[in-house]
Amino acid sequence: MRTKQELLLGKHAVELQLITKEQLKQCMLMQDKVSLPLPLIFLKENFLDEQKLQFLLEEYWSKKNTLEDEGLEKGEDLVFSRLLLRDNLLSPQDLGNLLIEKSQNADTSSLCETVLKKRLLSLQNFLDIYSRLPEETIACSGCNKEFRLLNLFPGKKLRCKHCKTIFWVPSLEQELSAYQSVSLPEPAKDQQEVFAGYEIIEEVAQGGMGIIYRAQKTTTGQIVALKVLREAYRSSPEAKTRFAREAQTLNRLKHKNIVSVLDVGIENEVPYFTMDFVEGVPLSQHVHKENLLPVNQVVEIIIKMCDSLQYAHESEVVHRDIKPSNILLDKQGEPRLTDFGLAKCMDSMTVVTRSGTTLGTPYYMSPEQAKGQMGLVGPRSDLYSLGVVFYEMLTGYNPFLGENTVDIYQNILTVEPDPPSVLNKTLHKKLDFICLKCLRKDPFQRYKNAREMGEDLKHYLYGKKGFWEKILSIFGL
Repeated sequence: MRTKQELLLGKHAVELQLITKEQLKQCMLMQDKVSLPLPLIFLKENFLDEQKLQFLLEEYWSKKNTLEDEGLEKGEDLVFSRLLLRDNLLSPQDLGNLLIEKSQNADTSSLCETVLKKRLLSLQNFLDIYSRLPEETIACSGCNKEFRLLNLFPGKKLRCKHCKTIFWVPSLEQELSAYQSVSLPEPAKDQQEVFAGYEIIEEVAQGGMGIIYRAQKTTTGQIVALKVLREAYRSSPEAKTRFAREAQTLNRLKHKNIVSVLDVGIENEVPYFTMDFVEGVPLSQHVHKENLLPVNQVVEIIIKMCDSLQYAHESEVVHRDIKPSNILLDKQGEPRLTDFGLAKCMDSMTVVTRSGTTLGTPYYMSPEQAKGQMGLVGPRSDLYSLGVVFYEMLTGYNPFLGENTVDIYQNILTVEPDPPSVLNKTLHKKLDFICLKCLRKDPFQRYKNAREMGEDLKHYLYGKKGFWEKILSIFGL
């Protein structure tokens, strides 16, 4: 869907004679097909180079800030600040100093305009944030209905039109203060930090909302993965609720190939939960050409992931962020699916999401995710992402490689990847059929469910005479 701001930006581009009306129409037609922000299409189609696009953006924000009918969206500065901080593009101190400077100079220009003119971001980073401004939401504390933050006044009360609950929209100052929270004290070098009855051994990973540590339960000696809410989110009721829901989602899934939750709680106002600690490596170590696993082992891993996804989907949970780094291989080579931070609980229509991020990781997004068609995101979207992982494990290449996010999205929406056997001559065409069926652009042309995909892989691995010959002949393979 094209936003009002994009239409105004296109209008300004024509007024400044940077593009023609025909070129604008051409870009808008392309936008309907690929669902990318308009300035990215200007760049992609070579109608504007980076220098001219920088000039257009500066002029556009400068002009719309002074015109009543083209003014800022209500929450534009708030959302822009949130994304700057979350992506570590500006530190809390730098952003705070910038806001103080604007206040002292009685500068009424928007934060977007100021950052553009001061060249505090690369054009690519600015365009990435620009494209994500409409995605940022805030959830009602009563019914969890989500509202677009761009349309709300910062620091104002809001009454939910669905459940009538009154809650507050954060102010710009509150957003900044959330990222200036004091860290937990560092333990002395000869003393182990203890948190909620667990000794912190080492940091393992950082995600969108949480940090994961390897820890040991003091009473039993059990080694666990301890996940705590990041400092920047600890003052946000919305973030705490979402973090808790991730734990609840994982807690409802009891499957040998899904990492299990062991404990959930709050310590010194810091939410946390613990999970099985998987001794092993992420699957991301085995998607490079020089470190591929044997084909039969790859097929066995994908079969087990199909089994775990079938179980999750039957439990009304869609993962929505299947990628190699979210699949762990233990010392026995058993895969374990983890990180349900973007999970969608279909029975309650509750979304557990890292606020402000796109729903998924670009290389592994389904076309419906890349287009922002969240109503179409479901179990078949997980199968698409698993198909991308499968493709990488078979060939050592991602099927939708691009130089930047724009290229990746366009490739996902338009490119039909080569069969895996073109890149890896040792592969049987049976695997081409299974892998490419997962990667169909239309969700309804993919496998109906994970069990069906797993059955085809089992037929390949364990054999059923004549079955695959018949299937391949139907498709002329």
